[in-house]
Amino acid sequence: MEALEFYLEGLSTNDIVAKTGISKGAVVSILRDAREGEFPGLELKDRIDELHALSVRLRKEGLDLPQAKLGFTLLERLWTIGVEPEKLKEWIEFCLEISPDPPEEFIPAAIEFHRIEREMSMSYSEIASQVKELSAEKERLLQEVGDLQVKEGRASELRQEIEDMELAT
Repeated sequence: MEALEFYLEGLSTNDIVAKTGISKGAVVSILRDAREGEFPGLELKDRIDELHALSVRLRKEGLDLPQAKLGFTLLERLWTIGVEPEKLKEWIEFCLEISPDPPEEFIPAAIEFHRIEREMSMSYSEIASQVKELSAEKERLLQEVGDLQVKEGRASELRQEIEDMELAT
């Protein structure tokens, strides 16, 4: 069982021999038996080499099983929203395009936006519509402030003219 465990962790036959002290022939025999389904409780037949290859790849990528599980969960979630594996690269490029600069802030921004949606009990489109309305209102108010500043300047000029005329008379 220890030899199988090491193999499924991605270790080579020679590494298993070194770690367990079992002979190379015995390790090869254990692996052959597993491939042939001699361990029915483990259901390894036809899967042992795939599992080994997966473990080797994870090890090369510097990942462990919890990280791989998280990755599979993420991939599964993406599938549920229509992002299939062949569209994954395109999805990532899209996310990078719409993300804030720098792109590392995309996920925190998306999570914050999701929190705001829940807090306000509004959908994305409702919030976007409200933001557009508020932006238009802001622009209108800024224009009014500008107009009032111009009028205030003209009023000051007129006041000054009146004072000058009163002094002259």
